[in-house]
Amino acid sequence: MLPDSYRLLSFINLTKGQFEEAIIEVKKAIALNPDAASYANLGMALVFACRPKEAIDSLKKAIRLNPIPPSYYYLKLARAYRMTGEYEGALAECRKALNRAPDNIFARVEIVATHSLAGHREEALTAATEVLRLHPTFTVERYVKGLPFKKQSENERLEKALRAAGLK
Repeated sequence: MLPDSYRLLSFINLTKGQFEEAIIEVKKAIALNPDAASYANLGMALVFACRPKEAIDSLKKAIRLNPIPPSYYYLKLARAYRMTGEYEGALAECRKALNRAPDNIFARVEIVATHSLAGHREEALTAATEVLRLHPTFTVERYVKGLPFKKQSENERLEKALRAAGLK
């Protein structure tokens, strides 16, 4: 099977909440072709499996392997940093994501959550205003529901942080 097929199987398993299977499948892709896309997918699977420290290593490797990585590589790395409490690192990666894709709503929401969790109230409120300017119909419930974290506590933590910044 081709590496793309294993990455697709990994993504399907991830959306079904089968985190270990997702990680196994993407590791098969890496065994066939240790490219940036496979390491980025492994990082994504590890983030959603609530294993952010492992995800950081994988995502950094993906970025090293791709000299011009897509914005979502930085976004996933930012999310992993936020989950480990490395808020400055998370914000730096969000800025890189926005340099690649200025209207990336996911990076903007990650900035809101990171500032909120870091206790940067004014910055969180300002970032939340920008999210609503770009996407007036944004709702926390719909956003959080779309994130397949293994631990419900991660969704709850994110939701609380976003609501504390004024998002509904």
